[in-house]
Amino acid sequence: MDQSTSTSRRSFLRTTGAAGATLAAGAALASSALPGVASAADATTTTVPTVATIKTGNFTYADLPKSPTPADLQLIAFGNSLALAAVQIYDAVITAKTVEKDNDILISFRENHRTQAGAFSAMGGTAGAAVANRTLLSDYAGIGNASQPLPMLNKLEESLLATYGNLLGTFVGTNPAALSASILPILARQLVVLGQLQQLPPTTYLPSFDETTGALTISAYPVERV
Repeated sequence: MDQSTSTSRRSFLRTTGAAGATLAAGAALASSALPGVASAADATTTTVPTVATIKTGNFTYADLPKSPTPADLQLIAFGNSLALAAVQIYDAVITAKTVEKDNDILISFRENHRTQAGAFSAMGGTAGAAVANRTLLSDYAGIGNASQPLPMLNKLEESLLATYGNLLGTFVGTNPAALSASILPILARQLVVLGQLQQLPPTTYLPSFDETTGALTISAYPVERV
C-alpha cells in the first residue's frame, strides 16, 4: 500500500465522515449497519494477487485486489480482537449499572462492536479468528467499578476510531478496506452521543478521520488466536 493510496482513503473519510458525525449530533443511538457484511465471508483467500495498474486519463494507479492478502488477514484478526474486547468492556459498564439511565444506549453500542467483530470474522475466516484482546481488556479492567465510566468509554472509542482509520490506510485488499471504512462513521456517531451524554462541548468529541494519533498497534496489543 503506497502512501498516496493511504492518504486518499483517509481524505475521503475526512470529507464524508466528518459531515456524517456532525449530522449525528442530534441522534440518540448509533446505527449498527455495516455495508457489505453479508458478502464478506467470500473474501477469505490467502493467495497474494498480482497487482496490475490501470491508466485513466493522465493518472496511473494500482488495480488493488478485492480479497485480503496474508498481511491483511493478520490485521483483520487484530480488528476482530479489539472489537471483541470492546464488547466485554461495555458489558462491564452495563452490568455495573453505574450509568443505568444510559444503559439502553450503551447496549446498542456494545452490539455495534459485536457486529463489527462478526464482520471481521466473516471477512477473515479461520485466518481472522481471535480472542478478545487481553491487553485492551487489561487497560479497562477497572471500568466496572468506576464511578464515571463514560470518559473511559470515550477514550476507548477514540482509540478504536484512530485504529480502524489506520487500518483503512494499511489494508491492501479493497474488501477489508471497505469494511474498515464502514465502521468509522459508526464509531464517530458513538463518540458524539457519549459526548452529549456528558454534556461536553462539541469541539471535544467531534472526530477527525484523517488523524490516526492514538491508534493501537498490533505490537503493543498482540493478537491471540482462538
